[in-house]
Amino acid sequence: MPTLETLDISPGRVCLRDVRVVDIVRGHTTGPVNVIIENGRIAAVDAPPQGTDIPAQNLTLVPGLIDCHSHILSPFLTKQEGFLGAWTMRQIGRNLRTNLASGVVLVQDMLSPIRIMNKVRWLLERGTLAGPSIRASGAILSCEGGYPEFIFPIPWPLAGIIGSPKYHLSSESDARKMVAYLHKCGADHIKIGYTSRPRDFHGPKMPVLKREILIAICDAAHALGLKVAVHHNWSCDIEPILEANPDSLEHQCNDQVITDEHLALVKKKGVAVTPTLTVGHNMAYFDQKTEFMRSQAARELFEPEAVQHLTFVADTWLDPNETSYHDVFGYWRGSHDVYDRATQTTRRLFEAGVPILCGTDFGAVTAFSGETADEVRRLSMHGLGNLEALRSATLRAAQHIGVEADYGSIEPGKRADFFLVEGDPLEDAAALRNVRMVAKSGRWYKPGGDITTPMFNKGYAFK
Repeated sequence: MPTLETLDISPGRVCLRDVRVVDIVRGHTTGPVNVIIENGRIAAVDAPPQGTDIPAQNLTLVPGLIDCHSHILSPFLTKQEGFLGAWTMRQIGRNLRTNLASGVVLVQDMLSPIRIMNKVRWLLERGTLAGPSIRASGAILSCEGGYPEFIFPIPWPLAGIIGSPKYHLSSESDARKMVAYLHKCGADHIKIGYTSRPRDFHGPKMPVLKREILIAICDAAHALGLKVAVHHNWSCDIEPILEANPDSLEHQCNDQVITDEHLALVKKKGVAVTPTLTVGHNMAYFDQKTEFMRSQAARELFEPEAVQHLTFVADTWLDPNETSYHDVFGYWRGSHDVYDRATQTTRRLFEAGVPILCGTDFGAVTAFSGETADEVRRLSMHGLGNLEALRSATLRAAQHIGVEADYGSIEPGKRADFFLVEGDPLEDAAALRNVRMVAKSGRWYKPGGDITTPMFNKGYAFK
């Protein structure tokens, strides 16, 4: 089992003594100060020592990371199947613990059966499970045959008991009713699937939501105070998507670097973009994870059933004769050009002033726990620099989600959901991998195992 040791530290008043603090608001790392935590909240920064003492010399305190695009309940399979056994529930537990162990304190889940999700959130609140807090969309909204075409609605009455991963909408009335239903069930935002081309861009167009239905979803969500995130993959879809006024675009255009016209439109509409460079990178280079899948670190992240499947996928990633999961990934398998276009687009978006959010697409088969830190590093490499990349996973993410009163920075009054690392991530983003302690909801944890283990084959250069 992956280890996340719970430390015997009083939930009352605690002093992190002589710790450096990443001041994400002002954009620098402080010298050694004392940070006072009381009942799971930050009481003071740079104060006289008081309470239970935790020596933190030579460590840096970092705001907890926020993964704005995650699939935290994923069993890491390449197709939707029926009930798979108790191992899938154990895998959810691993997902939660290992994300927390890597400094992730909040995730935006982008596709899950809402009632199962609510059960998981209840267990987290009780402390039965250890993991990040979860903001959830519930089901993805699409049309019959629409993206994700490899995922299908669960029929009633089972959907009423556990929720469904997807709903097909055929009218404006359907849109309004479904948004209201998800909101009533506890959804925090709405996720739409919209891509008009198949995986290889050629062949017949895929069905997409009609214009009036797309607009109705966004209008209904906004009326309820919910933001809307839209999955997209192709440049031809940007204009119809943005006409509906969503709040964020998820992923990148695979067919080309963003054009000047589309860049201007994205900026004019004021939408944020979650590039998910990590999942794009891993789809280009997943064959490079073959050694990792045979390591002890992989056995800490995954149940044996998931290890077996992911090892098979990594081993066959570049084999054109292996088509059992081709309908999920298509020509993205091993496509370095797609990833290169994504990094160029990310740079252009940031330079134009478009808000960039950190999201890994964790759980979408190729993206693993620990890679939120890698997403920050990739965003830094491809235009944002260390400070803005870290802001995309902390302060800016919290502001977009609407939780900046509790998350995003080390300031008095906010939740003491943060982590300590060796090194300074504003000098070297790779320091985010050097996690030594995590605090979440008044509890303190020491990560076990080796979450700094490289996930790619020897000789691979980080991209």
